[in-house]
Amino acid sequence: MIDFFQALSPVKLLKGEMILVELEDVNEVLFIVNGYYDIGFEINKKSKYVIRRSRSVIGHFAVSFDKRSYFNMRVY
Repeated sequence: MIDFFQALSPVKLLKGEMILVELEDVNEVLFIVNGYYDIGFEINKKSKYVIRRSRSVIGHFAVSFDKRSYFNMRVY
């Protein structure tokens, strides 16, 4: 268990930076501690972000079950 916690490293993402892209393989779990991120999708090459979240975990389900991202996520 201690090895797990020692493997964690902080990441700082800048505003507008993409966290996940639709149908992209997910290979990491992110624990969002500070700030907000938007969740959305892309239709006809136009992005639409409909949900804004904060303080949550991203990617845990996809990493556990080897799934791809269903949505676009970007830092707000």
